[in-house]
Amino acid sequence: KIKKPHYIDISPNGKSFYVTTLASPGSLARFNAATRTFEDSTRMPGAVLPSAIAITADGRFGYISDFTMGALNPRIYKFDLTTLQQVGSFQAGEMTHDIKITSDGSVVIACNMGSDDLTLIYPDADTVTFVRMDEGLPGSPVSCGPYGLAIDHRDSLCFVACMEGLQMRVLDIAARTIVDQFNIPVDTAGKILAGPTLMAVSPDNDVVWITTQSGNSVVALRVSTRQIIADISLDTPAPFGITMSTDGTRIYVACAGQLGGSGRVYIIDGNSHAIV
Repeated sequence: KIKKPHYIDISPNGKSFYVTTLASPGSLARFNAATRTFEDSTRMPGAVLPSAIAITADGRFGYISDFTMGALNPRIYKFDLTTLQQVGSFQAGEMTHDIKITSDGSVVIACNMGSDDLTLIYPDADTVTFVRMDEGLPGSPVSCGPYGLAIDHRDSLCFVACMEGLQMRVLDIAARTIVDQFNIPVDTAGKILAGPTLMAVSPDNDVVWITTQSGNSVVALRVSTRQIIADISLDTPAPFGITMSTDGTRIYVACAGQLGGSGRVYIIDGNSHAIV
């Protein structure tokens, strides 16, 4: 049993899954996927709050983000997933909430909510680049608050959920520039940080499904037509994590629920947009 599990990802070979715990000190735990049993865990260095993990295609390494507010030297940590030992770290922005890696492992992308920018790590060259959320686009909100990421299936674009700016922004990965923005409808009445949260991308790269945590909704945006094609309200509050089947016919949404109450996982038909 681990305290405050926050993020889960499975190794590419399907044999293990890893859980980060948003506690202080935080930890990384490994489980056997076949038997669903705990195998091992390790603590993060210092007071790191490990919010997410991105696993390399060979399953050897994991990059872990730190959601700590006001960290003096914010880092992204690289772990050997066989030994669960830290083997490196990279400069990050403040309050790094989500982290993803391209399918070829050439770029690790992390979003920094506190410093309003993105971190791009190039493992082969061992270098880091930062991209501001207003890079390449005029008229940006005072603060975007990048909170969630989703890389398209071509490894060309990275969609960024901007919780404070009530937008989804688009990063051209090769150009290292924000190239587009979409306003996301969210009911923010009386709510703090109600905007876009986490995302999943359809197999054809044309529809992005977005949770709005305090907005209690799931929004589907068709990129090619720039249209909102679904805006689904959920009875159980705080829709947060989201993923979809490989064929895009089922979308799974994890709702945290209210403090002290039960959460719920909703299954949505990717074609009809009905809750099934």
